[in-house]
Amino acid sequence: MLLAVACGVNKVDGQHGTNGGNGAGGDSATGLVVDEIRETSVDKVDLLLVVDNSIAMADKQELLSKAVPRLVTRLVTPRCVQPCTAADCTPAEQRDGRLTNPPTYASAQAKCGVGHPEMPPVKDLHVGVITSSLGSHGASGPNDMCTRPQDDDHGHLLGELRQLPGSYANLGFLAWDVTRPGDPQADSNDQVFAKKFSDMVQAAGERGCDHGSTLEAWYRFLVDPEPPLSVVVNDSVAVVQGVDNTILMQRQAFLRPDSLVAIVMLTDENDCSIQDGGSGWLVSAAKPMFRSTSQCLANPNDRCCQSCAESVANPGCPALASDSECAKGQTLAQAADDQSLRCWDQKRRFGLDLLYPTKRYSEGLRSAVVAQRSDGMLVANPLYVSASGSAPRDQGLVFLEGIVGVPWQDVADDQSVAGAGLRFLTDAELETTDRWNVILGLSNQETSDAPVPPTDPFMIETPDERMAGAANPITGDKIVASSSLNPRANAINGHEQMNAGSRDLQYACMFPLAKPRVCDATVDVGCDCNPDDVAYNRPLCQPPLGGPAGTTQYYAKAYPGLRLLQVLREFKDNAIVASACPKLMDETNPDYGYTPAVDALVDRIKEAFRGRCFARPLPVAQNGDNAGSVPCVVMEALKNQPASCDCAALGRASLADRPELVKAAQHRLASGFECGGTGDTPCDSICLCELPQLSGSELSHCQNDVVPPETPGFCYVDAMPNETNVGNPALLASCSPAEQRLIRFVGGAPTPGAITMIQCGGASL
Repeated sequence: MLLAVACGVNKVDGQHGTNGGNGAGGDSATGLVVDEIRETSVDKVDLLLVVDNSIAMADKQELLSKAVPRLVTRLVTPRCVQPCTAADCTPAEQRDGRLTNPPTYASAQAKCGVGHPEMPPVKDLHVGVITSSLGSHGASGPNDMCTRPQDDDHGHLLGELRQLPGSYANLGFLAWDVTRPGDPQADSNDQVFAKKFSDMVQAAGERGCDHGSTLEAWYRFLVDPEPPLSVVVNDSVAVVQGVDNTILMQRQAFLRPDSLVAIVMLTDENDCSIQDGGSGWLVSAAKPMFRSTSQCLANPNDRCCQSCAESVANPGCPALASDSECAKGQTLAQAADDQSLRCWDQKRRFGLDLLYPTKRYSEGLRSAVVAQRSDGMLVANPLYVSASGSAPRDQGLVFLEGIVGVPWQDVADDQSVAGAGLRFLTDAELETTDRWNVILGLSNQETSDAPVPPTDPFMIETPDERMAGAANPITGDKIVASSSLNPRANAINGHEQMNAGSRDLQYACMFPLAKPRVCDATVDVGCDCNPDDVAYNRPLCQPPLGGPAGTTQYYAKAYPGLRLLQVLREFKDNAIVASACPKLMDETNPDYGYTPAVDALVDRIKEAFRGRCFARPLPVAQNGDNAGSVPCVVMEALKNQPASCDCAALGRASLADRPELVKAAQHRLASGFECGGTGDTPCDSICLCELPQLSGSELSHCQNDVVPPETPGFCYVDAMPNETNVGNPALLASCSPAEQRLIRFVGGAPTPGAITMIQCGGASL
């Protein structure tokens, strides 16, 4: 990725880089500013889509299928850009270049008629699609949910499950490869490939399990070392049986050790990743759920919050028999326990949480090891299993995008809210603008404090009407009561729906359908406006000019996707947040449908293809013993070393006499959520050492020879035209024409697992 400002950060282990438009972090006390540089680049992409296939998802699947050609085009024939130095250039245009006018695209050989490609074309691409349906997790009664065959896709690739034509070697995924023209199984025609991709997305359908396990589906396919073959219930306890070897085989074929991995989740509801084993099966069972203690109603994180069905109260808590809620009975009445809402607010309602914790997924994306289910032994995370003789995948090459239930206004930049077009905010921008608290609040999962709800009332998850007049903090749009006959009474979700028996949740957002959908429950299970739905007075079912709800659906909706957003927040820099409710539904508009979500993904991952190249020159010493060197200091943060580490023993220099650099480094680590947070390593306990800049003959060796010196260190190489060049241009072959500069690390540096920061005399790169 780009080294963009005076103090850059290279995460060799890849955790939480902050470039790609994410902004910079600075220490006001030292004046040093921090951004990111990556040592590695990639030329392969493994793209996995997780498509919710529960009812009412067809409209969202269609939008994604229409955005797929744009995704393919931008990856395999990138857009052409020109250097932008004018006063009206945005920071992104100064960094990436300005699009040609009219827009043009590079050839597969990376040639532009005008300008240069925004990134190298992807020549090797795997695309897989799985669904969110993972079955009943052991429930098997006649009235239990998700027990039909179509309710369990097992996390297997759709190409194999649906027997779709055109998958690579009949393995269930698509392959684009222009590096092996003789391979008859791989695609090299972008239009044919995009059509196969679009068809695969829509093959998901909308007749799967209503308890969508979006998070667990990709975890099972990519990460779980022992994906379960089946789950059965014995004596009221669910037990996992066997290992799904089909997943292991598909994973091995799909996932390369040296690729960039991107996961895209599409869903219009919150995640319901039920635990495999124990009591998880109760979520799908028709039997009543247990009631929670009274403490749960006020604070589900309270240590006295538990299920009334437990035999003993937690230590220091009142006896369960004396609890006012438990006195009503161990189980809930049916009116308070609709099966379709079993995944909503479990700890508060039931006193126990039967869903996997969100950290299972954020840690699964970045941890080098994961625990086996069978024995708890830590084994290599399949995402980071290296090829023979190679380093494991840089953790910064794993990306997660969620196209989920959140108003687009909450996650877009100010220009998008006020005017035309749509650009989604990066993770760092969501942090600096406090948007995470707007859309997610604070779960306080690791403390006893009560959860803090989102400040956007549209993101509060409840079947009850939310407070009329409560306003979205970004746009000022207010919650409108369910009695409204105007489906666009506000621009976000129209208005509330009536609570007809606590069988449905309020909407986060909605958007117009391309054409109205006449509902008939006997043939169209995915429609939201069947005769039984009229009592809700849903804005989805009201004509655009207003009137009572009927049985024609004019709009589609999404519910608050809080668990998915929580994982994206925990994953931080390589997370991309987009809305399942598009801003624009005019197909002639370049920002139609999910095109902005696709663009946000490509804009984020393209930084990895640029590798360690950057756009701004560094001043190079011309004379004396330091000729060819640059005024930069490189620091490595080693989290697995004590703060009193012996830098000399590690082949590095001490920073004991450079307190300003140490403070700047610690500030950057804290702003990147690497230390200093609740449960995190204290920033002042991280070992910091200086990596030397090479000098003399070793400097020349580093700057000019393809085979680098063995001495650990770095050098600067610059081959831009009309500049004072230094080094061999052949070392910059992977850099774009506008970025013929890099910091070259040699001799095994940086240290594997280190977070490497570079400060260059205050000069912005």
